Amino acid sequence: METPSGPPAEEDASPERFDPAFRHQIWYEHWHRYHWASGLANGKVVADVACGEGYGTDLLARGAVRTLGIDADQGALASARRKYGREGVEFIRGDARSLPLRDDSVDLLVSFETLEHLAEQERMVAEIARVVRSDGLAIISTPDRDLYSPDGVRHNEHHVRELSAREFSELLGGFFPSVRTFGQQFQFLSVIDEIQARGPASAEVTYADSSGARTVERGPGDHVYLIAVCGRSEEVTRNVSLPGWHAFNDAGGELLDHYEAQIRRLQDVDVVLEQTRRQLRESQAAAAHLAARLGY
Repeated sequence: METPSGPPAEEDASPERFDPAFRHQIWYEHWHRYHWASGLANGKVVADVACGEGYGTDLLARGAVRTLGIDADQGALASARRKYGREGVEFIRGDARSLPLRDDSVDLLVSFETLEHLAEQERMVAEIARVVRSDGLAIISTPDRDLYSPDGVRHNEHHVRELSAREFSELLGGFFPSVRTFGQQFQFLSVIDEIQARGPASAEVTYADSSGARTVERGPGDHVYLIAVCGRSEEVTRNVSLPGWHAFNDAGGELLDHYEAQIRRLQDVDVVLEQTRRQLRESQAAAAHLAARLGY
């Protein structure tokens, strides 16, 4: 692995940036991917492509031998260096379509929610395959177009090209002989499970409401994001120790607190609206009474 000495990246990264201080649904989704993959970084040389503010790079680095955060945005890199730069952790400028790394130099490469921001997706995946070692892994995530944009309209203006699950698998399969695909969804906690392993006994989820509880089997199409674990051989990917079903939540329950606060705010608004409606009705009645007395 080497620090680039060539020309700067072709263009800055997408302005769609995740701020770790933003504790809404997206917080769970982004953090979960890194936590889920972090166990694979232990004792490894790791690259985080499109690392942004570097929070995920920092998490991966806690068990890694060496960790490199790569991003096209100089501002994000400067912030990452200030917050997380230390011995064994580097942040350098680079383009996902032309990675500043030697061939076969990385044990684990992750790139979460990057692919959909590029038109040259084949070029990006080819670069990832070039730098990952023969016994290494690449973990890549992207929204599943059929669930993220089900009406065929791209709802995220920063996304250049969204993929269906089939297109995602075909793209990665063109460069990696073995691909395991997982799906991620959010339900007041983030869940990742392996799509190919889903079956009658794969997992059960119990949903409860005021009418009682029901237990349902997890089936295809329950995810919004796709996460692929890619390797040069099936032996490499199958020997990876990843749970078939993994859940992530925050100890403080901040998202639930946020939703409850919003619900209370809306309830307060409803009270004000009802008071306003009542006052309007009373004013209308008074006006009608006055009009009748005046002979209108």
